[in-house]
Amino acid sequence: MTDSDPVATRPARDTDLPHLAAIEADAARRFADAGVTLPGGDEAIPPCRYDRIFANGVLLVAEAETSLTVGFAASAPLGDSLFLCEMSVLRDWQGRGVGSRLLAGTEDAARSRGLTSVSLTTDRHLAWNAPFYVRRGYRTLDAPEVPADLAGILEREAAAGFDPARRVAMVKPV
Repeated sequence: MTDSDPVATRPARDTDLPHLAAIEADAARRFADAGVTLPGGDEAIPPCRYDRIFANGVLLVAEAETSLTVGFAASAPLGDSLFLCEMSVLRDWQGRGVGSRLLAGTEDAARSRGLTSVSLTTDRHLAWNAPFYVRRGYRTLDAPEVPADLAGILEREAAAGFDPARRVAMVKPV
């Protein structure tokens, strides 16, 4: 880290896992501020969800020079892609390039695993969702070109209460 780059990304350690749910919950408040209701509301995110990714996927954290964990990106293999399951940054740290660093680290991890792309699902309208990814080279997939495994994720999201009219699948070759 340098003065101009006060955040570093690194692979998560098991000691990071207890902090991830609080980061995700804090970041999710931005949706409520924008008038978007997320399924589950204020329910706590189960930490076991991150345990599986920590063991079998790619879990990166962003750490400030004060050793404060300010964000994370959790990804898992999905076909020939690395699927970005969740990326969250504390609201006080948003807009400082933390998400871009985490995303770049996720793309590097996909390349190092011999995968061909990074894929994700997100809200198509909110500026810090689909437009954020478009600015970083991701492409929205039209319904006919969404692979079956990614379409299944969109279906599970709809069943969980996400508004399917707001959801979009995206991909970026790496």
